[in-house]
Amino acid sequence: MISYDPQQLQFVSFLESSFLFLGQNGGLAIWMPPLLTENTVEFGSAILGPSAAVMVDGSGHIGTLSFFPMEAFEETDLLVKEISTKQFGSDQVKVSSAIFARITTRTIASSSSPTADFDGDGVVDFKDFFMFADAFGADVTDLDYDLDGDGNVGLGDFFVFADAFGSSAKRIIGQDLLALEGRLELDAESTDVGVRLDLSTQALMLRGYAAVVEYDPEAFLLVEVTDAQSVLRGAEDPSLLLQEEAEGQVLLVGSSTGGQKAAAGLLARLHFQPVNPQAEGLFRIREALGRDADGKLGQLLELGQVNARFVPGAYALQPNFPNPFNPSTTIRYQLAEDGPVRLEVFDILGQKVRTLVADLQTAGFHRVVWDSRDDAQRQVAAGVYFSRLQAGEFTQVRKLLLLK
Repeated sequence: MISYDPQQLQFVSFLESSFLFLGQNGGLAIWMPPLLTENTVEFGSAILGPSAAVMVDGSGHIGTLSFFPMEAFEETDLLVKEISTKQFGSDQVKVSSAIFARITTRTIASSSSPTADFDGDGVVDFKDFFMFADAFGADVTDLDYDLDGDGNVGLGDFFVFADAFGSSAKRIIGQDLLALEGRLELDAESTDVGVRLDLSTQALMLRGYAAVVEYDPEAFLLVEVTDAQSVLRGAEDPSLLLQEEAEGQVLLVGSSTGGQKAAAGLLARLHFQPVNPQAEGLFRIREALGRDADGKLGQLLELGQVNARFVPGAYALQPNFPNPFNPSTTIRYQLAEDGPVRLEVFDILGQKVRTLVADLQTAGFHRVVWDSRDDAQRQVAAGVYFSRLQAGEFTQVRKLLLLK
């Protein structure tokens, strides 16, 4: 339990380190979320396991507390009021206290805590991202990249960097960079649930990239971005991917890690969900940067675009709506391929009442309204009817109930 002066400091967060996760041999470390009162913060952890083999011994970094200095801050003390520890095989809890640290304005001003602005230009941008990617997972002696203070450069540092990047990154517009020769491509394919968009490069070898992809938000909703199959991902080294979304666009920033060689091919895959069954729209790369095999950052001018339409992966005749109905109802159906289509209505005796569709149609979603009239435009009697869809070798029947 740590006490502080709420007039001087505001508690922000507690970030646990990996110390308690080391050498567990099957044990599981669990953390208690910080408990706050007006002037104290309390946190804790325990290792669950069947034997002494899972316990942690020795010294190490347990975690990092973050406080925000209030406007009137000058000097204050952090007091560790109570420390409780329990050894394996013992029911006794050892308690100690009275450890404190004094924090002054000079302490904050002279702090050597790492910052995500690695190149010192006053902003966390694409250059800092690529510098961090080179240091990620590597044996580095420069701890400037160890943003969470756990002694290595890993995912914890990446999350800290992502927060800093999102709050202050320069956008691609306005970057005074030389042009890189090569083209960034977009390819689209309809899936069973939406549209898959591939961002890739063919002949251009890249170690990293940044791109703004635009789409129609009234037609599609971005649901996922993944680099699981990216050529920037090595056999043992992951690739890093940042994304920032705004209405109708997404900024993607990706890179290999640990100084991986440049590669050409798939960079990222985006999955979109259709807003409506007839979803169709233009996807385009508005602007992009690339980092070539030599580590040079430049602007990419040849940018791809593609028009995509959501096409269902299977044929189906949907239930009509409303049902029961009077005097009209809407019949919806979907086609997986272009081809001849027949949609007909039959009475309970199996006699054809109305041909609604008899034509070549494109793959996609379709609808037609039956006004409860036959082919001679005569009003039919109330009762049970059946709609039948035929498309290629596909046939499906639905029951309709007309009321009077």
